[in-house]
Amino acid sequence: MNESFKTKFGNISIHEDKILISDNSKIQFLMVELILLLNVITSLLFIFSHGFQFDFNTYLWTIICVSSIFILLALLRFTHKKELHSNEIQSLKYKERYGNQTLSILLKNKRIRRVYLLADKQSNQALLIQLKTALNLEL
Repeated sequence: MNESFKTKFGNISIHEDKILISDNSKIQFLMVELILLLNVITSLLFIFSHGFQFDFNTYLWTIICVSSIFILLALLRFTHKKELHSNEIQSLKYKERYGNQTLSILLKNKRIRRVYLLADKQSNQALLIQLKTALNLEL
């Protein structure tokens, strides 16, 4: 069984025991991580260059630095693997938030692979049914 479905940023294809995902999620996440890392660096440079004067700017840059670090740590939960075998998938979750449909694939190592689906609910339902039958998983 070789089924291929179009997603928002690429496509997803289902084979006998694996899922192949082709989207640019790794490039997108690397760009976000680079921006957050630059936030941390500029915040630390500002704090150390101006000394520890406790004024509004120091508090603002400290908040930006700390929040960027927490966001970077939260992004470590996501994976960008292009090929997922059925023995490493724990569960699937279909979510719809703010008009965006996403498929979250929870792996057995507690990492998440997120796929952004199209707005067409019929093709999304067909994809979910194919995933459920091909991989013997529950939604």
